[in-house]
Amino acid sequence: MGEYRRAHIPGSTPLPLGDIEARVRGCVPDETLPITVYGAGDGREETAVQILRRMGFRNVRAREGGIGAWTRDGGEVATGWGFEGKQFGERVAVSEGIPHKTADELAMESGKDDVLIIDTRTQAEFEKGHLPGAVWLPPFDSLLHAADLCRRHRAVYVNCAGRTRSILGTRLLRRMGFGNVFAVENGTWGWIHSGRKLEKGAGRRLPEVPVHALQAAEAHGLELARSRGIELLAPVDAQAWLASTAPRHYIVDVRHAQGFHEGHVPGALHIEGGLLQFQAEERLAVRSLPVLVVGRFSVDGVAAAALLRDLGYNALALAGGCEAWALAGQTLDEGDGAPRDSLDHEPGADSVPQLSWGEARALIAHEARLLDVRTLGEFALGHVPGAMSLPLGCVTRDAGRFTPGVHYIAAANGLKATRAAARLRAAGLRASALRESVEDLPQQGVTFVEGVSGSGATLDDAKDDVNPFQRRGSLRQTVAESHAYLEWETALAHGVALPAGQPVSQP
Repeated sequence: MGEYRRAHIPGSTPLPLGDIEARVRGCVPDETLPITVYGAGDGREETAVQILRRMGFRNVRAREGGIGAWTRDGGEVATGWGFEGKQFGERVAVSEGIPHKTADELAMESGKDDVLIIDTRTQAEFEKGHLPGAVWLPPFDSLLHAADLCRRHRAVYVNCAGRTRSILGTRLLRRMGFGNVFAVENGTWGWIHSGRKLEKGAGRRLPEVPVHALQAAEAHGLELARSRGIELLAPVDAQAWLASTAPRHYIVDVRHAQGFHEGHVPGALHIEGGLLQFQAEERLAVRSLPVLVVGRFSVDGVAAAALLRDLGYNALALAGGCEAWALAGQTLDEGDGAPRDSLDHEPGADSVPQLSWGEARALIAHEARLLDVRTLGEFALGHVPGAMSLPLGCVTRDAGRFTPGVHYIAAANGLKATRAAARLRAAGLRASALRESVEDLPQQGVTFVEGVSGSGATLDDAKDDVNPFQRRGSLRQTVAESHAYLEWETALAHGVALPAGQPVSQP
């Protein structure tokens, strides 16, 4: 992901080689659809083609020369993660004149009874640190409460980590007719940069949506669907539509995680509403396929479908949301909805020795080397002391650099360790897989260390690669880096992408 964020073809979907088996069926639901893969032009493209063909994808090719050849041929490149959603947000801020307030202006209002601060980030982000007195309310959920909250408060401020979610959240409420809603400029970062402190913990929670507010929200949803031409499918019609379009469609559930896990439309992908503009490019690889959006009710599904249309997708919504689906007696699935990974298409996986942590530790004490095949970002956030980092996607490319005769023990989460060991063994190396997931080792007394020692990478490489919502310790952005990031983000309003030959680094 760090490589992708530094430079990628606009409109492409990031799918690291080490994640293909686990994620591609969610990104590309039909095996007959054409797929072009590209990378750094270092052989990983060919490995991806082989894997996809083994999995049954029939029309796969590699772009020769990767991103380097693309730029040499004059192709534009984009930088960062969630590029399309962030660019859309910045363009909305300019074209629609979204009003904003600085941290200093907000501080003068904070704490007043007639002022409300809404935090649109994920619950985990909110609990880690939020503006004093803020309430956690994901953006599409805010529509449900708007007729109550926006009428009871003189001013409503919408906040996120930086810019995009506060801009788009403010847009949602103002388009509902509430002119007393403002975006917090530069969000939580702006508040911290002003020298002010955050609150931590669960904060105050809102009660259930009042009936009058829900009625107003649903009426707004119907009008929004009419004005945008968004089709609303009743549950029985949605069931028939899904059957007639299978497998060439996506179902996206934008509710928060708890509701999704408790019950969702079978086959749905979960993209929490506040992250939709960022994760669409990661999850919905085929832009031409229709997307059925499922919210809690109609209005949140319609609003999410409208956003997807703004981003170039063909989206429609489930009338009445998941509540109506359940009331209609339709089947609900539980769990995370992720496609189930398997080793069916990994040659040699069934012969890989599986070691317990106790067995592995005894071998490491003598001559074995522990090889962490998770992503660089995951490794840098915490790993077993002395482990070497080699992301799964690089195993086939780099196997020739390892020493024959040395026993390598691959460690990761899920099935990645077995995959890595199978590929090392195919290259003539001695390899086993750690049976336990790396994330479970602290329960066995292992004290992780942070950083890039054992990886051959720099701290900047790890910062680029780590999930932005998980940064901590030395992987946090410095004040200077976050200022540079905000400048990059603001500039997206005025450019499509960087032309070939121009620097493509992002803080």
